Amino acid sequence: MAVCIEEEVCKGCGICAANCPKKILVISDRRNTKGADIVEQIDPEKCVECKTCQDTCPDLAIWVCCE
Repeated sequence: MAVCIEEEVCKGCGICAANCPKKILVISDRRNTKGADIVEQIDPEKCVECKTCQDTCPDLAIWVCCE
């Protein structure tokens, strides 16, 4: 399962990555147009669809989605 990330909304706070029980979210070295390091998903097959990332994101920049 993949997560969708609205990269222009993500401010790189890392709350989603810190709370992911499978540790499949990381702060990347890519930046959005605002200069924030954005989060990215690694190992999407390990996602268990717990929705912790979307529940903890203060900016609603990430959600569990179907590909």
